[in-house]
Amino acid sequence: MSKVSIIVPIYNVEKFIERCVRCLFSQTLNDIEFIFVNDRTPDDSMSILSRLIDEYDQRIHEKRWEVRIDSMPTNSGQAAVRRHGLQLASGDYVYHCDSDDWIEKDMISEMWNLANQDDLDVVVCDFAHVKDGETVYYKGMKALDAKDFFKEVLSGQSSWAVWNKLFKRSLYDNIIFPQKGMNMGEDMAIVVQLLYNCKRVGYINKALYNYWNNVESITNQKTVWAIYNNFIQWYSNICLLLSNFKNRDIDEKTKDQLNFWVAYAINDVYMSLVNTGHAGYSILFRLTQKVLNSPYISWYGKKQYLICMNRRFLTSLRCRFFR
Repeated sequence: MSKVSIIVPIYNVEKFIERCVRCLFSQTLNDIEFIFVNDRTPDDSMSILSRLIDEYDQRIHEKRWEVRIDSMPTNSGQAAVRRHGLQLASGDYVYHCDSDDWIEKDMISEMWNLANQDDLDVVVCDFAHVKDGETVYYKGMKALDAKDFFKEVLSGQSSWAVWNKLFKRSLYDNIIFPQKGMNMGEDMAIVVQLLYNCKRVGYINKALYNYWNNVESITNQKTVWAIYNNFIQWYSNICLLLSNFKNRDIDEKTKDQLNFWVAYAINDVYMSLVNTGHAGYSILFRLTQKVLNSPYISWYGKKQYLICMNRRFLTSLRCRFFR
């Protein structure tokens, strides 16, 4: 059995995949299982991957690595691809790496050694955000235990990204995965559930993951309907969490925080739609109807949503008519 399974979704990353794969095949840990999942990418990404596997054949053999390539039946989105990769994974721990990013060569070794040494459920590291030639470093966590870290992520004080965390594979057996195509907020939906079940957490105070701001990714699509669809995906994953935690042993403050993410999401949407005119306001009206009619979102969540909408909407009207 492998120590760690690394799952890598592949779609439209021919400009970046070589950098990603080279960093993966430079890892120092033995007994890694690499699972590359082709999400029916239309570009040359898979050819580049095949060439690099051949190039690193000797190292793969020496390190006792297993390299697996699998394909989705149709283009399914990152949430479905990650779930498919997990079904193939056999490692004691699972790590997810986005194929347009890269990791430091000792990342998997350092995280696994700490996890194995202390029998941890999750290990978290710092990360770097690279955009327009500038690099900003972020702490992976500030809390001292798993319970506080769970609350820290819920409050937005630490990232809910899956790519700076190494989880025990068995933890994934107890979560509900996002529906197919629900990719926005997918990390939030998965990581919050995983952290809820974690008892022991470890932390490495190093930026071992490098997040590349890919302007071509789905998160950077700015058309009105792309923004609308992004919110619907966020909304779906928030409702997934609210449904899942409805009867769990969590306090009201934690439930309120889950509900608050609806207001957070609409705030981001509004900033994108504010200059799109009538079409943007029409979209906002439709989203508001959906939120207010939701059986999952509490009165607190709906109230926060309306407060955010009113503040943004009235500010927009003042700017538009009283300049």
